Amino acid sequence: MGPAARVLKEVHLNYDPKAKLDTLSVSQMQLVESAKAVSVRRQPTEGADQPLAGQRPGRVHHG
Repeated sequence: MGPAARVLKEVHLNYDPKAKLDTLSVSQMQLVESAKAVSVRRQPTEGADQPLAGQRPGRVHHG
């Protein structure tokens, strides 16, 4: 099962992940976009658990 199919299944949308969006109704397209937004928001950002390089508390550099 691919990532799109997994996301659709998690949010209980029984759509074919290979279907073209223009075959869906407007409300169905909105549901797919909402599912996509939720899945993107849940993905951890690479290096998110690492401190920013060169950032020190209390120091602000103005160019």
